[in-house]
Amino acid sequence: MTVTIHINGRKIEVTEGKTILQAAQHAGIYIPTLCNLDMLEPYGGCRLCMVQVDNMRGLPIACTTPVSENMVVSTKTPELQKLRREILELILSEHPYTCLVCKDKDGCTEFMHTTRKVSTTTGCNFCSSNGDCELQDLVDYLALKEIRFPVVYRNLPPVNDNPFYTIDYNLCILCGRCIRICNEERHSNVLAFVQRGNAALVGTAFNESQKDAGCEFCGACVDVCPTGTLSEKIGRWVGVPDRSTETTCPLCSTGCLMNVNTRGNRIVNVGPAPGKRTSPPQLCVRGKFMPPEIFQHPDRALWPMIRKNGKWIDSGWKVTIKYITERLEMFKGSGFGLIGSSHETLENNYILQKFTREVMLSHNVDTDSIHTNPHLVKLIHDHYNFQDPVRPDEIADHGTIIVIGTDASVTHPMVENRIRKAFMDGRNVICIHSIKSRTSLFAKREIFYKPGYVSEFLKNDLENIIRHQDTDSSILIIAGNEVLTGNNCLYNVSFLTDLLKDTPDDVNIRIMFLLNEANTYGSNIAGMNPCYRPGLELIVEPGKSVDGMMNSISDKGIRALMGFGDVPVREDLKNLDLLIHCNIFKTPLTELADVFVPVPGFIETEGHIMSEERTPKSLKSVISPPEEIMQIWEIVTGITADMGANGFDYSSSFDIYKELWPIIDSEKQIIKDSEIIREVVDNKSFSVVLPDTATNLTGSFNITGNDLSLLSKDLRMILDKNALID
Repeated sequence: MTVTIHINGRKIEVTEGKTILQAAQHAGIYIPTLCNLDMLEPYGGCRLCMVQVDNMRGLPIACTTPVSENMVVSTKTPELQKLRREILELILSEHPYTCLVCKDKDGCTEFMHTTRKVSTTTGCNFCSSNGDCELQDLVDYLALKEIRFPVVYRNLPPVNDNPFYTIDYNLCILCGRCIRICNEERHSNVLAFVQRGNAALVGTAFNESQKDAGCEFCGACVDVCPTGTLSEKIGRWVGVPDRSTETTCPLCSTGCLMNVNTRGNRIVNVGPAPGKRTSPPQLCVRGKFMPPEIFQHPDRALWPMIRKNGKWIDSGWKVTIKYITERLEMFKGSGFGLIGSSHETLENNYILQKFTREVMLSHNVDTDSIHTNPHLVKLIHDHYNFQDPVRPDEIADHGTIIVIGTDASVTHPMVENRIRKAFMDGRNVICIHSIKSRTSLFAKREIFYKPGYVSEFLKNDLENIIRHQDTDSSILIIAGNEVLTGNNCLYNVSFLTDLLKDTPDDVNIRIMFLLNEANTYGSNIAGMNPCYRPGLELIVEPGKSVDGMMNSISDKGIRALMGFGDVPVREDLKNLDLLIHCNIFKTPLTELADVFVPVPGFIETEGHIMSEERTPKSLKSVISPPEEIMQIWEIVTGITADMGANGFDYSSSFDIYKELWPIIDSEKQIIKDSEIIREVVDNKSFSVVLPDTATNLTGSFNITGNDLSLLSKDLRMILDKNALID
């Protein structure tokens, strides 16, 4: 239902229940505020959004006042502006303000002839938020020229020992945004107001470090800070971004929206676009802080190399592609293998498997995922044809949420965030695992099974737990790493999907499978699987998996190997006749290779991934690769052109996507061969597999075979404490 209101003489239709501030923002009418966050309940702390409403006493604040039919609102009267200036004066009396009201400020950025008017540590030209500061915007909007109140300067030293960002409490205006986003949106409950009066600060209980207080370093507090109090170490002094690009984070299978701010061809930060701090995209530590660490790392590989006489020679692109072509001609057939990456795009995985199958005449294609069984994704795919996948935003729609075999706070933090929200909304969360995790804090009931006995638990106990839930509400099962890895993973998935089909009609059960790597589902459906062509079409005579390829090197079953991303380093690799390594960085595998080819990463690539929702999500080329590094699809088309192969004349990644999409469109391609897989699944027996929990967790902190903690000392600082688990 809508109501009609009038703001500054404009007639506006707005949904009943919205606030005056929301109505004004929807209509493009500016009302100043420093404490408001769009995704949270109104706070009303700064009082700057006060407005005049006909027939209403006083000056109500717009962020907490709901609209009503025929309401007449004024947002910028002389009286309002005068009161706002006085409020802002009070705020700035505890903030370095001289630059903000300086008469020369308009030309200062260009000429900087009055920089030394205040301390060089506090002047606007020495603030990392200069040009993207809400205080600067407010001073201009209110035409504030002077501060009449005594100045209280805290004179506190900056806090530089936090991972990823610094804190300068001298710039804090106590707006409370960081506290509210931490407690109400992220449910980390780390930050609070401490002390009182002029000594009040934002801090942690008992004056602990943020790490010791349980901070997960999601960076949400940094994103919403309206001043330069919180600033990221990388990109801090690059300047105001000149471009913001929305893309998809591929560092886990959730595929969250991420916004990357750049200046020139450099990443400034991952976070809200300038001027949009009140509603930033929500990410985890990997998505928020890792892209600059990865793509601006000084150890990035820049040039292709060929090993000659035991030494690496920088060879250039034309020479390298010609050399690869000439060598590959000798290894067509089952002696060739290619190991791709579940962090690569649909397009890259598709063209790599197509090259392997159609040009090299081999089905030996796979990814070195923690999900090692080649039939796992096919079982999940068939289930999704029976029942649509569950999106993270749908988690709270279920009355009971059963979380099995995962520490989602590490592997899928934004799924964990939705579990926390569901718990805070009163949902019945049951946490079932072998090792205590942070999810336990947001569960009404916690159940443990012995490590390695998840299959036994599913068979003997899960049905009884479901039977004792309220059948009037729906049940969601979230299955994680311990369910989806190991020798029993097919049994586990089959048991869960069969359980769903066998439940009574009055019990509504859905399943969410938390695949680990970003594009696990997509890489399989694009054909990067020894048992399946694109579209998960079963192959009668399949190729070798990663283990199969590795185990057959010593007897020359595999003679040549091309590796993208995560390839296990084994002694047997020395027995290969040809090893081509393609990666963002040189790794221990590079020392065994005959050819090294640098490739771009996800920030530098156009394409798509397919998340656990089974929805293709776009990756945008945010910056250009360094030194004109070729895209993977360009490398393949160059090789196939030299080999005289047909069907690889692509001019962009979109050409590949157009060829792939009709094959993988789940609405058109429902391939029913589950009965063949069922021969692989023994529903009557299973083995106890002791999971390597540490590997399952730390495996979440890598990309294409590179350990992120080795690229970032700040990430190492976090992971030192048992991978974020207390």
